[in-house]
Amino acid sequence: MANHILKKSEITAAFDYSEYAKIENPVSIFPEFEILPLADPLTLFTDKPKALLMDMDGTTTTTETLCLYALEDAIRKACGGQNFAGLDSETDYPNVIGNSTTKHVEYLVEKYQAFFDLKALHRQYHDSARWTIEMCRDENRRKQAQQNLRYFGLASESENAAGVPKKLSLFEGKVRACTDIYYHTYHLILNAIDADDDAFLKKIPGINFDEKLIKPMPAVAITLAIIKGDLGSEAGKLAPLFSDENGTQEQIKATQKNLITLGEYFEKNPIKVALVTSSITFEADIVMNQVFNVIREEIAGWPVSSSCRAKLNRRFTTPEHCYDAFITADDATEMRLKPHRDLYSTALQMLQIKPSDFHAVAGFEDSESGTIALRAAGVGLTVALPFLESANHNFSAASRVVKGGLPEVLLKHHLFLSEIL
Repeated sequence: MANHILKKSEITAAFDYSEYAKIENPVSIFPEFEILPLADPLTLFTDKPKALLMDMDGTTTTTETLCLYALEDAIRKACGGQNFAGLDSETDYPNVIGNSTTKHVEYLVEKYQAFFDLKALHRQYHDSARWTIEMCRDENRRKQAQQNLRYFGLASESENAAGVPKKLSLFEGKVRACTDIYYHTYHLILNAIDADDDAFLKKIPGINFDEKLIKPMPAVAITLAIIKGDLGSEAGKLAPLFSDENGTQEQIKATQKNLITLGEYFEKNPIKVALVTSSITFEADIVMNQVFNVIREEIAGWPVSSSCRAKLNRRFTTPEHCYDAFITADDATEMRLKPHRDLYSTALQMLQIKPSDFHAVAGFEDSESGTIALRAAGVGLTVALPFLESANHNFSAASRVVKGGLPEVLLKHHLFLSEIL
């Protein structure tokens, strides 16, 4: 249909979708919201699957917790210190997981700005701007920091206004300042992880050094190895990895049978996989390299043949060897990240999946915004995999909600292939 203008009275007649999503834009964007049609929900594959789209933070990796810490740190600093009680898991987490950083910060500023200490915010912002421009490893972040300095009327990061810049008292000014503080904190953490700087990481409250800070979510490695066709019948050998100490032999045998069926199917019918994240490329590269380090450690302990292990080691050499598309925030703009469809639409285009085949695509997400983005991109088989911090999200856009994560997807739902296997 050619582009044309519709009158208000014509809109209902022009579209015939059963569901629509109302998506709020950042405060500086016209219009305030957009209405997008959603693909009809699907609960199973009815044809051979062609692709899987997977979110990163919270779905593929454990990094969502680090993002939450950095957001909380930004608001605490804006409030002038330690008096800030922290984010509320029930009321705040549904609004600061899965969306763009701008929308996360807008929500937090709106809620907590009455407690802000503008002098403290100015001081913390200036330190973050200076570090970003001098030390940040991401070029786009440095450019954004320069733009924010110009917004506040500061010529450079070395110029610290005698008083608080007038625009810092505005909502937009607070959002810009808190955003720079957030990225400063998050990038310091990522740099420390990348450099194995335990001395820095030990300063972060709540860090558990008995576990990796960044690691794959449960069954990520096995899922990827199965759907890329690398395990075949040897997938059955991994059944004990899904069993706890109380697992019976009958349960292990049932798991083994399910894994063999999936492994053999995808050995003959491997599919494409895309990783899709609202994180910028610099962040995603560090995170996924850490994840693949852990995955290779996992594979070293898998009871598979030497030839299978060699194949897996090649697959998981780098993320680029595994994923057919790697989509980050740099492939869109901040104002078009999830819940907008752009990142997932880009992934489908890069995978060369035609709209007529979208029914043969599944998408895995851990957030409300992510599930909306998938449905808005045309993916009917949208699966929510909530984890601890996203458990209170509204997953009404998801066609399935699987609380047991990828292990349940594999063992109970057979990767939604029950009508095909």
